[in-house]
Amino acid sequence: MAERAETLETCSDLLKVCNFLQTRGVTQDIIESFKYEKMHVEAITQAKDNELLLLGLDKKGDILSLRNFVQKLSKESSNDEKRSKKMSLLHKVLENGKQKKSLRQQKDGKVLPKMQKVQLVWVHLDAEKQSFVSVRMDKGGGTREVEIELNADKDDIIGIAKSIFFTDGNSNFGPEQLMTFGLANFQHKDISTIKLSGVHLAFTLQRYVEKCKMCRVRLYLTSKINTLDDVSLLKPADHLKPASTSKLERKESGLNDDETKSRTLTKLEERRKIISEQDADYEESLATDKAKREKLMKEVQDVQQQNKLQQARLLRIP
Repeated sequence: MAERAETLETCSDLLKVCNFLQTRGVTQDIIESFKYEKMHVEAITQAKDNELLLLGLDKKGDILSLRNFVQKLSKESSNDEKRSKKMSLLHKVLENGKQKKSLRQQKDGKVLPKMQKVQLVWVHLDAEKQSFVSVRMDKGGGTREVEIELNADKDDIIGIAKSIFFTDGNSNFGPEQLMTFGLANFQHKDISTIKLSGVHLAFTLQRYVEKCKMCRVRLYLTSKINTLDDVSLLKPADHLKPASTSKLERKESGLNDDETKSRTLTKLEERRKIISEQDADYEESLATDKAKREKLMKEVQDVQQQNKLQQARLLRIP
């Protein structure tokens, strides 16, 4: 195959030489002599002037022009060869890259799941406004971009978001144990289910991407402080156990109804105290931010006033 390609290239060069000689007005018998002797580009490059003269090329101008033409062809051929080598090398590099990527995707004979870049944002419920408000970066929020498996469900993504925004299970608004979490879209609406082809299906990242048709996916972790009315504050076993079982436990523990009620009230008071402290911290944070803004505005006004006074003094100077 390589020899055939080389032969075709030689014939092409010989044809170019003959065409050039025709443009110079060289007679056909001399051109036929070049064809017979197979005087292609490389042969002419190595030939001496007297050898070209024997082939019938007796004019010095024709010889110089032919050598210049052959030199250009040789340079172009060299550039094409370099370009071909570069393309071949690039092709090998790309092939090796694909093979390495394929090997990385295989682990213990299994192909790793496909991933999707997702922007996660934390929004917290403002008790006064009764609406979710984005948590700023300096409060532990902001926008975080992570790669998540396409088959991840709602709980998976909530878990990832909590691991990012709640360091060691804590935040500026309190520990995660005292909060209820959800997953929402950009309208802060719950997306526990996805409607595809008229059918409501459980949320997965794959279904959400197919539904929204968005290149960049942004999901919102919603959080709110549990109130005393929230059933989530009670242990599931507490309100699912039959009354007879609860009585049996109280009997075994040696507690009567009054003592049980007293302990429950104590726990509720402790939770009220925690929530109250969190609210106080939040209000204090708002007041601090407000004071900083007012201080900054005052500094700006002072600078503006000084500039005005300086300009007035300059105008009074003759």
